[in-house]
Amino acid sequence: MNFTSPEAQQRAAEAVKAVEGHTSAEVVIAVRVESDNYRHSDYLFGFVCALLFLSALLYLPQPFDIATWPLDVAVAFVAGVFVCANVPPLRRLLASSKRMDHAVIRAARAEFFTQGLRRTRESSGLLLYVSLFEQRVEAVADDGVEDVLRGETCSATVALMQGAVKKADFTAFLEALEQLGPVLGAALPRRADDLNELDDEPVVS
Repeated sequence: MNFTSPEAQQRAAEAVKAVEGHTSAEVVIAVRVESDNYRHSDYLFGFVCALLFLSALLYLPQPFDIATWPLDVAVAFVAGVFVCANVPPLRRLLASSKRMDHAVIRAARAEFFTQGLRRTRESSGLLLYVSLFEQRVEAVADDGVEDVLRGETCSATVALMQGAVKKADFTAFLEALEQLGPVLGAALPRRADDLNELDDEPVVS
């Protein structure tokens, strides 16, 4: 199932409700197609294609009309850019892992504030930021949840979610997400007077 489909969004909202049934933490899921502009990868691949094409023009035995070389090389560059932009595995290969890590962390922290997770009454906001192109899940927690999030069990659960995103396995992602309920509930149990301060529907863009 596509992570951004309406059915996936509905099932994710239900999973969030299930998690919050155990805990006073406020969980929000944000799904982004990508967290940065990786146009440099497209240009790099375009440059390589243009260089290879130029080498072919120079070294192949058959003659080529030199007057069309600039246009031919430009077309090879544009074609390479287009191919890379539309083949995510190739684009990821050419984008450094460090840059993708930083892009996801930066975008997740910005999303945390954008979605109002800093304004819960008990500082209990938890953002699960899913970035599909980078195949990463970044968890950002407010002060009331930070210690729980950094615990071994919670960290392992987030790692399971990231593995599910890498495999594009939405069902496995939901199963890992629902494991957070008891973990969070052990440290931040749900009280009778708890209010649902934030929307359970995932934010998708």
